[in-house]
Amino acid sequence: MDIDPSFEISVRDPLSEITRKERRSLLALSTLGIIMVKTGLIPERISAFGVEFSKTDQKSLLFVVAFIIVYFLVSFVIYAWSDFASWRIAVNSARQRWLSATADSEETKKVRQFHELSDKIFNWGKHSIGVSWVRAFWEFLFPLFLGLYSTYFLVTTNPVGTKLLSN
Repeated sequence: MDIDPSFEISVRDPLSEITRKERRSLLALSTLGIIMVKTGLIPERISAFGVEFSKTDQKSLLFVVAFIIVYFLVSFVIYAWSDFASWRIAVNSARQRWLSATADSEETKKVRQFHELSDKIFNWGKHSIGVSWVRAFWEFLFPLFLGLYSTYFLVTTNPVGTKLLSN
């Protein structure tokens, strides 16, 4: 009897390149955030931009870093969920093709029963519909809304210690 090809698929790297990049950014920024908080190493100035931070500004910088980490965390969860669902569907498809092509031996019947039960419990196809809508929102609508909100926020906010130009 041939070996079930789904075994090979199940040990392949399930993450896409975009998920790997989000994961890498999340890990790097999370590590940086922990180092900043645990050691107290918060920049007082960024010489390249000629920016100096007061204690209040340093606290704001921590909030900005936290917001960026949350962004990468949400991105990673969405992409990983999508990749995981896609990976499981590929495994299940390969298994179903293999089971259809193999003779009905006692071993094949047991494998088929096990996988039918697994499909009933997890229903990977159902996950793909949900994750596709979440990912579509994250890819298309979230950047649009964030860009519009940021533009509005930047145009209408009076920075501390400055005056907006009056008519």
